[in-house]
Amino acid sequence: ASPPQSVWKTFLCFGEYPGNFPNCVYSKVHEKKQNIQLVELHHGLGFGMKLRNCMEYKLASKKLSLTWSLDPGRSSDFLGVQGQFVVEPHPTKRNWSRVWYSTDVSLPQWLPTYIANQIPKQSGMKGLDFVKTRSEKVYMTKTKSPRWALSKRLLS
Repeated sequence: ASPPQSVWKTFLCFGEYPGNFPNCVYSKVHEKKQNIQLVELHHGLGFGMKLRNCMEYKLASKKLSLTWSLDPGRSSDFLGVQGQFVVEPHPTKRNWSRVWYSTDVSLPQWLPTYIANQIPKQSGMKGLDFVKTRSEKVYMTKTKSPRWALSKRLLS
């Protein structure tokens, strides 16, 4: 229940991933280019285990999709990661969005199977829950501000 701009604002706030995206305990943006951000993420898996990933996030020029893969210039604990978020305006509900998510993950063989099976499932659903909740909050905060109401009236 928020427009694509609010959804993108949530996706691209990598500094807010720890504690919000599942198992993410650390996040640092190493480099920002035009539509690319290189981000180091640490995932806490319990039992004192952490996995480090260095990711390359690419935002499509018209903000239709965000793709990610391992940063080829840095080492990571995951063997391979590819994923994509696609955001578009809802076709019938004004100021709503549709979000699609897909990912493919290749994990190290030493990782216990029960943990390896949970990582993609938890990351997807809990990550989308965070994006939904946070983007709706961002949008509601923005629309309730006096400046937003004034600009909305001026545009009507």
